[in-house]
Amino acid sequence: MRNLPRLAIALAVLLGCSRSTSIAPQRNSGLGADAAEAEVTGIITGALEAEAQGRNADSLYSPSAVIVVNGRTRSVAPFFAGVGTGGEVAISSSQMEIQGGLAWGLVEYRWNSREGVTREGRATIVLRPGNDGRWRIQHVHSSSPR
Repeated sequence: MRNLPRLAIALAVLLGCSRSTSIAPQRNSGLGADAAEAEVTGIITGALEAEAQGRNADSLYSPSAVIVVNGRTRSVAPFFAGVGTGGEVAISSSQMEIQGGLAWGLVEYRWNSREGVTREGRATIVLRPGNDGRWRIQHVHSSSPR
């Protein structure tokens, strides 16, 4: 827990110094960086969509993942601040960087409930490949206005 503030600062510095890549659906060419970017994009989008639909997305997370929602560590859903069950979620802006065996990004999103409630949130997400080579979420830190 003591290293969590340091991790957040390090991620902020890394994001500030990195080139930005917009997260949007991309054609998976099956080649190197493009394939990794498409896979990471799909995982982030899939995790947000699963949360909004109330589906289990454990396969997208590393078993040792650390999830922080509005400043509190969580071990059960919800894993993204401001997202409730039922409705749709959309990414409104994003930045992403992939280097070596690490991917990280900042995502701003909006959740719209079936009843017309809208909430916004922001998440910093870190992914790394698992033993099987598939990218998995290692860390999520999300918050939403109260």
